[in-house]
Amino acid sequence: MKERLETFGTYQDAMLEGNDFMSHSLLSSSINIGLLTPMEVVRKAEEAYHNGEVPINSAEGFIRQLIGWREYMRGIYLKKMPDYRDTNTFDHQRDLPVFFWDAKTYMNCMHEAIRPVVEHGYNHHIQRLMVIGNYATLFGLSPQQTSDWFNEMYIDAYDWVVLPNVLGMALYADGGSAIY
Repeated sequence: MKERLETFGTYQDAMLEGNDFMSHSLLSSSINIGLLTPMEVVRKAEEAYHNGEVPINSAEGFIRQLIGWREYMRGIYLKKMPDYRDTNTFDHQRDLPVFFWDAKTYMNCMHEAIRPVVEHGYNHHIQRLMVIGNYATLFGLSPQQTSDWFNEMYIDAYDWVVLPNVLGMALYADGGSAIY
């Protein structure tokens, strides 16, 4: 709350070369394994706003991520499983490139999106879903290999988070059922 929340609203979707975490809290792994509850964190963000420590766009954006998108993804997972794991609307079958495991590529945007994952087991949602996900869709990478990679590489990965976010939102492999 003290180090990053103030700038979250303005910079939550920003990417900056060499700045792996930007304004992100890095709390997702602690929340996903139960060390923190979403409501504990929401209350702290509300408190920071009410105390004048952070602007409303930062508190609102952060809270929306926690109890909006996060819980929506859990609902999609619960509703669509177990068949959801195999969804592949576009029949994409290509294998993931080797650079997904070492970030060694001349495509700087992909390097900067994957490098933090290799080094820290983490990057933020724009790098995950918009950069890596867009690449996977454009190049026809297997949705199952892509979601397996997310589950293997991220410290905060669980099927209930990965499958709807990756298969649904990032890759559109479910034909849009996670978005609509």
